[in-house]
Formats: sequence, structure tokens, C-alpha cells
Amino acid sequence: MMRGSLLLLVCLLCVGAYAAPTVVSAEKLPAALQEAVTTPHGIYLLYYRTPAVDADLALPDYPRGLTLDSFVYHVRDRKHRDVARYACRRFTTTAGIAEVTAYFRTLLGPGMQTEALPTRTTLVAGTLAHFRMITLVPVAGHLTVREEQVEKFTIPPRVYTAEEQRVLRVVNTLARDYRTLAGLTFDAAWTAQTAAATEPPAPVLTWHVAYLRPAELTATASVGKIVALQYATKARTLLVTRQDGKTETRPLDKELTLDAIPELGDDPAMHLLLGDPLVTPATDYLALLPVPGHELDDQVQVVLTFPDDRETLRLTIDRRANTLARSEVESRDAEGHVSTMTRTYDYPITLPTTTTPLPAPSPRTAPTAGL
Repeated sequence: MMRGSLLLLVCLLCVGAYAAPTVVSAEKLPAALQEAVTTPHGIYLLYYRTPAVDADLALPDYPRGLTLDSFVYHVRDRKHRDVARYACRRFTTTAGIAEVTAYFRTLLGPGMQTEALPTRTTLVAGTLAHFRMITLVPVAGHLTVREEQVEKFTIPPRVYTAEEQRVLRVVNTLARDYRTLAGLTFDAAWTAQTAAATEPPAPVLTWHVAYLRPAELTATASVGKIVALQYATKARTLLVTRQDGKTETRPLDKELTLDAIPELGDDPAMHLLLGDPLVTPATDYLALLPVPGHELDDQVQVVLTFPDDRETLRLTIDRRANTLARSEVESRDAEGHVSTMTRTYDYPITLPTTTTPLPAPSPRTAPTAGL
């Protein structure tokens, strides 16, 4: 049944972005069956309940019917906000198809549509975001009837708290300065580690990156004295040379994007230079914290969490130069295994100091106030 429930969930979420009707949020459902499901749309909580009641279908029981089965699927996001609900009830009756059709036509009201085929009759009322459907199938002298109701709820836009807006200002100011640079050169040391003590530490990968807008890049990745990967742009192409000496040619548009350099796509410094905003609707938690051993006007740490990707991003920002001094990405896989990628940055060519004053971080003595 779990496999079927996942398929149902995907079908519900793939309904287009329609304006849902004004509805009262569904009642709290008993967790008779609850599952966290990861989909391309994010992580959702899936509830299953049986039997369904009249209120689930917005229809009364047919008086001459014998119920075969009934159930409700309810989908909520990770913040327990209603996303979609599907209710179904099947019954059998010896009443004629004309009688049962007339009964449900009266209940569904104006605007109902009918599709009559030799093997079944279907009645539908509502919109793709909120509809009821009745399917009548004649079987050996009786009718099998399936009642269904699908509701898709509109989630209100996120409203950031005052503390979250402080974090946004810091991140947006940093991103603005990186995006307006004509070029940037930096060295980065990447260190990967897992929580498993039995696994040996991964070697440190050292990157030297030189970027010039709009589409000039040279970059070298080394492990010790061994060059593992090299980038070089030439005539609107990107040449990628690996340790074995083989060279790959990638076409470039007028501007360099992260799509052309997936090996660097997870690096927050390159993301600041070329990527989309770091704070997105998928960002669940935003915090602005002091860095131990540093004054608040010297360094500050931004913490962003992305539950759908099972990631936590920590950015240490040098506030005097408005540069990214250190980043740490903590990832958790489906089995709960944790890995951490730490990157430290050195800038032979530094960014100019921002002209926009940065907001002060929260006091060290009260890091949880709104954060």
C-alpha cells in the first residue's frame, strides 16, 4: 500500500497551480498510518485513515448501498500545513443506474458534467483544485459506485520575522557585492568528513580559482602536488582536463553559469558569484550567530537549513571585507548518515568593503531570541 500511496501523492502534487477554494483546514487526523515521503517537490507527510466519513466526501451515504471500503489520504508539508486531501468510498447497490445517477446529480448541483459510456458513467463537479467525482459501473445485475473528493490547498506565502529579515539583509548584501565584481581570484581548501569513526579522513582538495566576467575562468584542483582537475575557457568553450590527461570540451553561453561547472556548483563562493539566491522558499531556518573568538564587527556566522535536501549551510562572513571566509555544508542521507564538507577561503584579490552597513548580529547572550 505504501507504493500506491506514493503514486497517489505524486499525482496530487502534479495538479497544476490552480486557485484553491476557501476551505476550512482539515481536522487533525489520527496517525493510524503516517509516512514521510521524499518527492521532486520536497518532503511531505502522508497520513492514511480508514474508514472515511460523510464529511470527508461532502456527500451522505447512499441509502440503498452496501459499503465495500473507504479511506482518506491526507498530505501535509514539513510544517504540517495542509497540501492535499483525497477521500474515496466504494459501495454496491441493486438500484438502477438511472436512479443512482439522478440521486448524485441532485447532490452535486449545477455545473456538474456527465460522461456516459457503455461500461461506466462518470459525474464530475468542481475544479481541478477541488472536485468530486462519482463513477458508476454496472456489474452482473448491480452497480459498483466509487465516490471521490480531491482537495488541493493553497499555502500562504512565508512571512519572515524581524530576526530572519536581519539574516536576509546580511546574505543579500554579501551576494550583491559578489555579483557586482568584475572578477575574483581565491584559493579554497575543501575537507570532507563523515560521522563514521571507522572511515579514514578524505584528503584535502585545494582549489585555485580565477574568474573574470562574463565567461572567463581558470581553475585547478589539487590533492597535495597531484593536479586532479583543470578548467580553462577558450573561445566560448570550457576545456576540462582530468588527471588521466583526457580533455572534455563544454560549450559556453555568453555568461558562465554553474551548469557548466557542476564540480564547483556546490561551492557557496561560486554560488554567490554565479548562482541563484542562497535563501529560497525551501530555506526553513535562518539564524545570525556570533563566531567564537571574534568580535561581532569582525566575523559573523549565518546558518541556513534546507530540510527538503537534508542540508545545513553555515557561512562565516568576514564583515570588514564582506567576504566569505568559511563555509560548512552538513548533509544527511536517507539512512541518516551525516557528512560534512568544510571550505576555507583565501583571497589574493579581495572584495571591496561594502558601502551598505551590515545589521548587527544577535547578542551572544541571547542566540535563541527569534533565531
